[in-house]
Parts: sequence; structure tokens; C-alpha cells
Amino acid sequence: MNSRTSSLQNNPRLRGGFGRPATSVSPKSPATAPGSFHFRRIIMTDSQTTPEPAAGGAAFDRKQREYARRAEEIRAANKTVLFDALAAAGIETVTVLFDGYGDSGQIERIDVEPREGTIMLPSDRIEIARTIWESPEIERQTLTVHEAVETLVYDFLSQVHSGWEINDGAYGAFTFDVAERTIKLDYNERYTSSETFSHEF
Repeated sequence: MNSRTSSLQNNPRLRGGFGRPATSVSPKSPATAPGSFHFRRIIMTDSQTTPEPAAGGAAFDRKQREYARRAEEIRAANKTVLFDALAAAGIETVTVLFDGYGDSGQIERIDVEPREGTIMLPSDRIEIARTIWESPEIERQTLTVHEAVETLVYDFLSQVHSGWEINDGAYGAFTFDVAERTIKLDYNERYTSSETFSHEF
């Protein structure tokens, strides 16, 4: 774990983001209202699963480009199967809030906006394809829609902002627009700054 701790991390009013989850969630909490879901999956930085530049920069760049190519190839199919399930359930948008720092991060909340009424994410199981770092194989998993949304969010974050949970971390939101069949990421990165002054008298 990185020992560097910023003042932002020690003051929840200053660090921004959606806040860290409590150890337990009260049934009366507004965040657990119909259409909202809490998740307790915590990710920790792992040197064996997080891509790090090798001694040869060119070799690492090739691996990174290949990883990105495989991820791009499976993205369209994953979006199609997920949006089909969401549309069939009468859902218009799904918003996923995430937050992380200090080498750990998690999904804070998933909000569902249906066409009418109040509904939950469907319990249907769908097949999602995943690409693994340094492996040419495509991994296929059969997941609930709930699990598929969570898995894709973490995969997208690792593809475009690997290490987002390290040090001061980052927070943001994914918006799944079912009608437009788009996934939008609003990403906010925290950092600690310092100013140095030198005086001689």
C-alpha cells in the first residue's frame, strides 16, 4: 500500500466525490431507495494484475496496443447483449457511481431509471466477453445483468484509467443510455499539490 496520505483523504468534505461507503447500509438510507443498489465489492491494487511498464518500453507498448485492440473487438458485442436486456426490462438509463483512493476503490451506487414505474435490474443472465492482460484468449462469463454492469464498469476503468484507485484516486459516473445505446464516462481525478517558497534574509 502507498503510505502517502493527502489532507484531502482525511477530510471527506474536501476530497470531493461521492463519499466512502459506511460499513453497513441502513435500510432507511436514501441511497437504498427503489431503483438504487449498493455494492460492497472492493478492488485493491495488485502488481500481478495491474499492467506495469516492463524494462523494455517498446515491448510494453506493443502489449498495451494488443490489449486495447482485443478490448475494442469485444466491446460492441457486450454492449448489444447488455442493452438488449435493459431495453426488454423497460429501463431507459443506468447510472453507476464509483469512488476510490488509497489503493482501493468500489462502485458506490447503481441508479436505474425505467420508462415508467419503479423496477430493479432484471435477473436475466447474459454472456459477457472479457480480455485479459497478456493473454490472447477471450474469457466468456455468464452473469446476471447486475454483475455484467459492474464487471464492464471495472473493465472500462482499467482500460482507460488504469490505477484510478491509487493515491488520491478518482471518482465519477458511468451513464448507460439504453435508447442511444451509449456508455458515457465522467471521470474526475484527485491530486495533492504543493508550493515551494525559498527566502533568504
